[in-house]
Amino acid sequence: SFYYTYIEAWCLGYAWYYLTGGIGIDVASPVTEQTTRATAFYADFTGRRSNGIIAAGSIETFVFWLLTFAANIFLVYRGISKGIEKFVTWAMPLMAVCAIIVLIRVLTLGTPDPAIPEQNVVNGLGYQWNPNFDALTNPQTWLAAAGQIFFSLSVGFGVIINYASYLRKKDDVVLSGLTASATNELFEVGFGGLITITAAFVFLGTANMIGAVQGGTFGLGFTTLPVVFAHMPFGNLIGAIFFFMLFLAAITSSISMYQPSLAFFQEALGWNRKNATTLMIAICLVGSFLVMYFSRDGLFWSTVDDWVGTFLIFTLAMIQIVCFSWIFGIDRGLKEAHHGAQIRIPR
Repeated sequence: SFYYTYIEAWCLGYAWYYLTGGIGIDVASPVTEQTTRATAFYADFTGRRSNGIIAAGSIETFVFWLLTFAANIFLVYRGISKGIEKFVTWAMPLMAVCAIIVLIRVLTLGTPDPAIPEQNVVNGLGYQWNPNFDALTNPQTWLAAAGQIFFSLSVGFGVIINYASYLRKKDDVVLSGLTASATNELFEVGFGGLITITAAFVFLGTANMIGAVQGGTFGLGFTTLPVVFAHMPFGNLIGAIFFFMLFLAAITSSISMYQPSLAFFQEALGWNRKNATTLMIAICLVGSFLVMYFSRDGLFWSTVDDWVGTFLIFTLAMIQIVCFSWIFGIDRGLKEAHHGAQIRIPR
C-alpha cells in the first residue's frame, strides 16, 4: 500500500488534468514529439527526474496522494459493511459503466487514418488475441503471468484470507471464488486489455506498439495512451473517464490491503478500531514518505514491488499451499470448501 496509493493518486491526477483540458500534447507535431511530451509530463508529475516529490515541483501530486490516502483510511475506518462494502457496491458498477463507454468508443474507431489502412480496430484486436505459442517456452512469461494474477487477486497477501474470515460457515466459497476471479479478468483483460492495446495499435501501429508494450504497464498507460487520447475525437473526455475508471479500480484494491493489518492490530493487540487505525496510519505515512521522497526513476517503489509485490507473494502463497495441503489437509480442506457450495471444485 506504500506505493499502491501513490500510483492510485497518479490516476486521480491524470483524470483531473484530462477533465480540465488535457496534458498539452500537440497533435500537429510528429508522433515522436507527442510521445516525448507525454513522457515529460509523466516524469514531472511522478517525480522521476529527481528525489523529493515536492522539491521536484510536483506539489499537485502530493495533494492528489493526500486525497487518495485520506479516502482509503476513511473507508477502512468505517469498517467492512459501512465502509468497504458500501463503497464497492457503487464503485464497481460505476467502473463498469466507465469501461463500457471507453470500450465502445475504441471499438468504433474503425480506420482513423485512411492512409494507413492496416492500422484498424480488427487488426488491433488481432494484435491482442492472436496467440504466440513460442512465448509459452519462455519461463519469464509464466513468472510475469503468475505475478500479475497473484497480485491482482490478492493471493499471498492475506487479503483473501482476511475477507474469508468474515464469511459464515455455509457461505459458498467455491462460487464466490469463481465469481471474483472471473469478474476480475473481465475488467482486467476484457475491458482493460481491449481498450489499451486496441487503441494504441490503431493510432501507433505495430512498430510503436512493440516499444510501448515493452515499456510495461506504466509506459503503456501513462505515456502511450495520452498520445492515443490526443488523436481521438472527444479524447480529453475519454481520457478523464478512463483514468477515473483506473482510480476506482485501484481504490477498491487498496482498501483491501489495509484491512488485514487493521484486523491484526485490533485482535493481536486488543486495541479498539480508533487506536489500531492510528497505528496503521503512522506506519503507512513513513512508508509513503519514503516512496514519494525517493522518487527518482521510481527506484524505491519498484524495489519494494519486486520484493514484496512479486517475490514475497510467491513465497507466502507457497507457505499457504503447504499449510492447506499438508497441515490442514486436502480432504478436510475440500470438505470444508464444499459446505453450502452450489458447485464443486473439479477433481
